Amino acid sequence: MVILLLVVAGFVLLGAGVPITFTFGLCTVALALYTWPGTLGLGMVSINTYNVVTTETIIAVPLFVLMAEVIMVSGLGTRVFDAVQKLFWRIPGGLATSSMISSIGFAAITGSSVANTATVGGVAVKEMVDRKYDHRLAVGSIAAGGALAILIPPSTFMVIYGVVSNTSIVKLFVGGVIPGLMLGGMFIAYIMARCIANPALCPSVRPSYKNDWVLKAIWDVLPLATLAVSMLGVLYAGIATPNEVAAVGVVLATIIALFQADLTVAKLYSAVTRSVVTNCMIFWIMIGTWSFGYILTYLGVGKQISDLVQIWGVQPLAIILAINLLLLVLGCLLDPGAIVMLVMPLVLPVLLAAHIDLVWFGIIFTINMEMGMVTPPFGLNLFVMRGIAPPEVSTADIIWGAMPFVLIEMLAIAILTAFPKIALWLPSLM
Repeated sequence: MVILLLVVAGFVLLGAGVPITFTFGLCTVALALYTWPGTLGLGMVSINTYNVVTTETIIAVPLFVLMAEVIMVSGLGTRVFDAVQKLFWRIPGGLATSSMISSIGFAAITGSSVANTATVGGVAVKEMVDRKYDHRLAVGSIAAGGALAILIPPSTFMVIYGVVSNTSIVKLFVGGVIPGLMLGGMFIAYIMARCIANPALCPSVRPSYKNDWVLKAIWDVLPLATLAVSMLGVLYAGIATPNEVAAVGVVLATIIALFQADLTVAKLYSAVTRSVVTNCMIFWIMIGTWSFGYILTYLGVGKQISDLVQIWGVQPLAIILAINLLLLVLGCLLDPGAIVMLVMPLVLPVLLAAHIDLVWFGIIFTINMEMGMVTPPFGLNLFVMRGIAPPEVSTADIIWGAMPFVLIEMLAIAILTAFPKIALWLPSLM
């Protein structure tokens, strides 16, 4: 009953406009003082805070965030998008399809949905609107494509999930490759099908070329593509850890931006400061939710739920369906990092008791969080799109434009539920 009251209080605080970090912090301190009265409860929170910020595997998160910021502020993303647009303009839905292909490519480098959406959308939205593309198709494709960054490795979300669930981060990364490409392919197929059925949605305009445009486009794409493939390759081969890959990735992305884009000292300083702000937000959310989850585990809430599931004889498929519904609701309200750290202490005992593979479940969980990024009222990618879209694009256009892609993500979850090998085949070969 106390936990239910705290959950209700948390939603009330969020609805009142209290930042999510402070909301979880207040609820965590209240629960800690209830569980261990006096200084003992506060001491537990401080110990968990120390444990969060000194967890070795978490180091990859700030590094991947910094790499995404370097790519974004240097203009490297703009160059790559322009190159992709020139290479694929003949495909139905030229700019929208190119945006989705660019999003898939950037997802393999940035690891951040918000950074991915801002990088591609900052260039593509205005150009599509200027070329009379359907507003909903334009903004919906970019918002959904940007969310792929937490599914296609490297993914900051998968790092957090791996730490909380004690699952191999490398196997999660490798397991996200085929589902990520599958989902990106489904998005592209939808865009092409709509544009073939109704060409007025996406007028085709031939870009202006110079004589050496093919070589120039390949040169713009090749370095980042090589970096993305190399990062995944060394992880798959076991040559490096996620932390090492993230560190080398930051250095190589910075070098590429220096030679291929417009990375100045001032822009590098901006990238570092922006990444510090983003990482502070991530870590404060982790501190609050990690401590909250620790107390729930200490109180045996997860075990009680697991015992009830076993007593009632609930089947694994019903468990997955119930968790998916829970994640769908929470995804509309909370940050993905907060959700995974809040939910996993409750469902992990249930998943283990039902012998559900945690790598496969991690992929399902991640796609649910992708849906949360583009569903109202608090989908982060929707806010990003509202910030970069021209005034003639309404908020309703952004929300309704993303809805078909949410349905496609639901279909992808159904496919992965029916055929788990799609996510588990590559990890099984490691």
